Amino acid sequence: MITFEDAPDHVIAARTSGKITAEDKAFVAELDARLARHDKIGVVTDITGLDGMTFDGLVQDMRAEFKYLGEWHRFPKVALIASDGFLKGMGETVGRLVPQVEVRTFPPTEREAAFAFAAEAGG
Repeated sequence: MITFEDAPDHVIAARTSGKITAEDKAFVAELDARLARHDKIGVVTDITGLDGMTFDGLVQDMRAEFKYLGEWHRFPKVALIASDGFLKGMGETVGRLVPQVEVRTFPPTEREAAFAFAAEAGG
């Protein structure tokens, strides 16, 4: 499940819990709405409660990533809130593979810093 947190309008902040499924379409809809209002947006994703993804959820996630392939420059700051582990490492790897996006991982105790970092994206 994906829920949204309060953040400035040029920042999309989501918290994941449980398993992500194909029914979790709200993130892409919210992303599209914010991109219609802002040239660049920051992203905060809290994955501390993520328990995995179904296959359909993974396919949907990949479709969304390909949808924005030519627009990654519009997401200059991505903050990933994660505990140590595999997902934190994956976030850091993605940050190195996509040079136009600065990805930083933050422990759960540094939520405010994660939001401040994402807000630097502009708007």
